[in-house]
Amino acid sequence: MWLEANGRTWPIAKLGPDHFVPTAGFELSPCDARIVMTVDGEEHYWQVRIVDGVFPFDDSVRIQYYRDTDQSAT
Repeated sequence: MWLEANGRTWPIAKLGPDHFVPTAGFELSPCDARIVMTVDGEEHYWQVRIVDGVFPFDDSVRIQYYRDTDQSAT
């Protein structure tokens, strides 16, 4: 599972209903992004808004899902 934003990717440890837990610290300004998860070899993704940005010390990052964006990449 990973986050894609601004042409880069970062691994995600956990995904919740309104947040994610980054695997390692990184910095990112508030922006639109995409969360990608592979289930049984099939990629699913969700368009999200990184509400407050991400800071290297964050252990939870607040997100807002754009409505009905669970999509299969295949």
